[in-house]
Amino acid sequence: MPLTETTYTANDADGVEQTYKGYIDTVGSPPVQVIIPAKVIDDLIPGTEATSLGKAEDAAHASGDTGVAILGRRIDTPASSAGTSGDYATVDSSAEGGLWTASLATTTGGADIFRTLDIDETEEEVKATAGQLYGYFFFNASASIRYLKFYDATAANVTVGTTTPVLTFPLPASGAGHISFAVPVKFGTAITVAATTGLADNDTGAPSANDVILNVFYK
Repeated sequence: MPLTETTYTANDADGVEQTYKGYIDTVGSPPVQVIIPAKVIDDLIPGTEATSLGKAEDAAHASGDTGVAILGRRIDTPASSAGTSGDYATVDSSAEGGLWTASLATTTGGADIFRTLDIDETEEEVKATAGQLYGYFFFNASASIRYLKFYDATAANVTVGTTTPVLTFPLPASGAGHISFAVPVKFGTAITVAATTGLADNDTGAPSANDVILNVFYK
């Protein structure tokens, strides 16, 4: 049966009578009513207050909230701690303390795409605000090497040959390739890109039309 809330009196450790809150449960056969002190129930139900161990789903975090730390298992070679699908399992970490995870395909998220069929000495803006560079694909149709240059600035604040790039990548003659960064590269202001015929930061050599095709993957 559901627990019924009630109040009762009892002497405390000093012999002083106190009023307590409790719950009545009916047990046994023939049934006997048992008063369960509220503290016992409170110890079993963690509660959702700031100082309680439990927290309600979707509740807002507040500084100083009490909670329970999650213990993980160190396992140097990934292996499941569960017997079968649907069982509870541990959160596992590597010998270095990193959390074991696996990437899964999903229909949401992923990098954004910037595409140009003619990247040259005229700067092009990939993103006008701070972002992350995840990788790129290039094709250099020229019989000569070309140089891909990334700038941590908006296009309006980049002058090729004057602004110093933060990344410079040689593009092999008549070559194509894909570069993927395991850890994305941070751009604190914006992402802008250009390509020149020379390596030097101050080079303004102009590739021919459609020499360099570029796809950039970013966030």
